Amino acid sequence: MKKRRVRFSLSSWWTALSSLIIAAFGIGLLLFAGLDSHIAGYSEAEVQSAYEARSLSAIAADPINAPHKLTAWAFAKVVDDPVLAGRLASAAFGSAAIIFLYIATRMWHGKRVAFLATLLFATSSWFLFTARAGTPDISATLAILTLALSGYWMRVHYKNLWSYVAVVAALALVVYVPGMIWLVVLALAVRGAKELRGTLSSLPRWNLVVLLGLLTLFVALPIAIAIIRDPQVLLSLLGLPEALPSITQMLRNIFDAGAALVAWHGNNSALAVGYLPIMDAISVVLAVLGVYYYWQKRRLDRTKLLVGALGVSLVLLALGVVSGFAMLLPVMFFLIAGGLAALLGRWLTVFPRNPLARSVGIIAIAVLVGFACFYNLRAYFVAAPHANNIQSIYNQGEDL
Repeated sequence: MKKRRVRFSLSSWWTALSSLIIAAFGIGLLLFAGLDSHIAGYSEAEVQSAYEARSLSAIAADPINAPHKLTAWAFAKVVDDPVLAGRLASAAFGSAAIIFLYIATRMWHGKRVAFLATLLFATSSWFLFTARAGTPDISATLAILTLALSGYWMRVHYKNLWSYVAVVAALALVVYVPGMIWLVVLALAVRGAKELRGTLSSLPRWNLVVLLGLLTLFVALPIAIAIIRDPQVLLSLLGLPEALPSITQMLRNIFDAGAALVAWHGNNSALAVGYLPIMDAISVVLAVLGVYYYWQKRRLDRTKLLVGALGVSLVLLALGVVSGFAMLLPVMFFLIAGGLAALLGRWLTVFPRNPLARSVGIIAIAVLVGFACFYNLRAYFVAAPHANNIQSIYNQGEDL
């Protein structure tokens, strides 16, 4: 059988390289520019996070959000400001989240939808508030995306040891994020523990030894030691508050969270400007279309995982855990990607062979996305520094 020859042209290499340079420049500008000066002062949560990441011994004593803390600790060796180090760690996690969301949506919806959905995600004021703050909330966003990608890679390349190593690396990030352990349990339920055991049994014994060793060393051992020292760590790991709210309060929390997303913001957290909702109107409409899109594909594993992640997010929000919004963030943008796929798919079905009509539809959707991006960028970079709620939250002094 004749082997197929792959040809590489200079133009294709240049196109790929220039695209990567533009993307890297855009991500750097969005997430790293003006981290120390855009919003004056620090928030109390940022100061607390910087204190928890002050040393390796402090991180070992409380390993919740350890990946973010370790990254912040490393950045603190380069910059003198510990809160700025936390913001740099969040920006680095946010950069990875943008890349991972693009890869995931491209696998599921193609290049065009992936580009538009990722553009909406990267410029969303919700994402920017989360990824440019010196708190570990962005870890929940990245954890969901990492779990989705590593699980997909393991399923496609189930005989490749490196796909399992990627899953171990994902677990090392995921299980240290409060509440994410429930998503791991859900993923096992959807994927099927029996099917997973069958896949593992196909690996050579030496590979299994390496895999289990990595799993123990990077995932189980540090958190187990911390729980033995302080059982309270287990409660934090599960994402549960010290005192459970009443049923009435949980329902109230769910209502407030839903209202904050699409109607009005309670003006008590740094996720939106003033009383404006966290999501813009265009994103809300696309997310509703995404619900319809995934309802039609409800038998797919990724749909079940999205529903599960949505459920875990809502439970955390009902319990009053603010980081539930960070977990909800990638779920909503997967729905938005589904809405874009439904909209583009319907338009291209109506005009399958008319190039002018196809181009008009694609341009109209791109302009719609552009309006949403402009609105969100203006909300974060222009309005946020002067908003009363942001100024009241970022009220800690800069000399810490």
